[in-house]
Amino acid sequence: MAELSIDPESTWLALVVTGVATLPVVPLGQGPDVYLAKQSDLNSNLSLGFDDALIKSFASFGIEFSQKITLGNPKLLFIPMKDVSEQGIRVGLMVADLALSVFNRKVFSAKARLLAWNRQAGRAVGVILNGGSWNPIEESPSSYGPFLVMPPEYDFWDWFLGESIRGRLDPLGMALSKCMDWQRESEFSPHVAHKFAFNWIGLESLLSNDERNGTGVSKRYSILVGAPGKSYSSLIYKDKDKREFMVRNANPAASLWKQSIKDMYSYRCEIIHEGGTDLSSVTIDPGKLDWFVTLTEFLCKRVIALIAEAMVRGVKSEAEFWDNFVPDFIASEDNGWVKTGVFHGRHVIDHDWRSGPIMRF
Repeated sequence: MAELSIDPESTWLALVVTGVATLPVVPLGQGPDVYLAKQSDLNSNLSLGFDDALIKSFASFGIEFSQKITLGNPKLLFIPMKDVSEQGIRVGLMVADLALSVFNRKVFSAKARLLAWNRQAGRAVGVILNGGSWNPIEESPSSYGPFLVMPPEYDFWDWFLGESIRGRLDPLGMALSKCMDWQRESEFSPHVAHKFAFNWIGLESLLSNDERNGTGVSKRYSILVGAPGKSYSSLIYKDKDKREFMVRNANPAASLWKQSIKDMYSYRCEIIHEGGTDLSSVTIDPGKLDWFVTLTEFLCKRVIALIAEAMVRGVKSEAEFWDNFVPDFIASEDNGWVKTGVFHGRHVIDHDWRSGPIMRF
């Protein structure tokens, strides 16, 4: 096929591909379903507006439309589309990634991939043909972060960094370092299933070996939002002050949190044992997976803050942290999350996952 002929009135995604130097028009799939081609392979009646739209897409991702990336003739994956809504584009990008994976299996040494693909946001460098005109796929607006005027004061985290560099962290500090490493991997991964899995690994890394299962995670983490399981509830019930504090500050969504943690563990098992992703899972809706990411982000950040407080108070081991410090802190006036009104997480979590999280953080 010397030329890629596309009806100007049809709807297509054209996504920039890297990892292959040059190629003819390559049909893939049974239809064929998609095509890999160079920009120069497009029939001439489709060239109007293509360059401008593609350059805008590059620019929105902060990438220079340069010879170094395009080799003077961008390689693109063309996918026919019925729906170019945000969700339609997100699904189209997942299909594109699968198509490139197939291409890489078929062609020795090929490493074709999408450029600047953010799986969760449903964005990558490329253009959309719709209604006879080309339009850029642009990166979603994002926050620039804080504008610092003065450096932050010395605190626990400076001490923690220094002890880590010098190899002087105790077991709880080492566990915290592992959790933070996985949570950071999640924070910067564009793949929503990876974000969830990395957060979950971070949460499990703080538990003892015999607790890294559904029962152990449910036992330990639900108390962090005022929803203690049987083990912690029994301990709290024996102490009058703890019991009265938890009664006053009971989480109205306690049963929902507990069930959500169980559901997340089930999906964790699907990822590890069956390879389930947001595209291939038969049990988890992609919208619910995005919500799982929000829940695990919340739990990671909460437990990291709690471990920092415990280390300041001299706690040195995971067992001491979970068995003593957690119930003593959570069920007492030391619990600052109660005072600020964020203990139950309702400021960022909506348990109707179809409505999406109240706020991304």
